[in-house]
Amino acid sequence: MFRPSNALLVAAICLTVACSPTTTTEAEAPGDGAVSVSPLGADVDFERYPNAELVCSQHVSGNTMHITWQLYATSDALDEVTRFYRRNHDGSVIDLSLGYFMLRAPNGHDLSLHAKGDKHPTCDVEPDASHVTVIIDSRATR
Repeated sequence: MFRPSNALLVAAICLTVACSPTTTTEAEAPGDGAVSVSPLGADVDFERYPNAELVCSQHVSGNTMHITWQLYATSDALDEVTRFYRRNHDGSVIDLSLGYFMLRAPNGHDLSLHAKGDKHPTCDVEPDASHVTVIIDSRATR
């Protein structure tokens, strides 16, 4: 089963299939600016981190695959966010093999945690200066 680990994989897929990325930022989201997404994203198996703010989301359409991912950020330290997901991962596999904390759900849904200054997927919108931890929530469907 295909399990994207980050948006770099999205770029690789776009090089091999026709892709049409679309990005939504919090400012473009409908409503009064309050993000009422819980749990993270649609059909997500992971509990939303209490202080996470949606920064942007992106959907990449390919001929045979679609990838949807969201970038959340928080001013809470990476260690604190990691502890939260270690306690609240609902049987998902914890994967540290890529050099950062990642949860892999049985249905192929991934969630990864990164320090803001470390390499991580981006979508043309930067987290606020007060944010220090980035949460990437991704799902690929065929």
